[in-house]
Amino acid sequence: GVVTIFYSPKTDSALVTVANLPPLPEGRDYQLWLIEGSNPLPSVIIKVDEKGNGRAVVPSDKMFVNFQAFGVTVEKLGGSPTPNPEGPIYLGKAS
Repeated sequence: GVVTIFYSPKTDSALVTVANLPPLPEGRDYQLWLIEGSNPLPSVIIKVDEKGNGRAVVPSDKMFVNFQAFGVTVEKLGGSPTPNPEGPIYLGKAS
């Protein structure tokens, strides 16, 4: 799978796109995490189609330049306030 986040350093919103993610088991969602230092902050649920493709607008109360990394995990339906991944974890540094 591929996860891409598009943002401008001067904004407090971004666009996340995913492609070719594995199908989810019943009762699970993909959730985005904004990582500041070593602290993962919960963000949006990313709905995907049958091919594992999807996108979502990502709001934040902080500028995106403050985040060192981003992650996507498989979580319970509706997401989680703290990471409890079940399945693949996608993690990447902000650049």
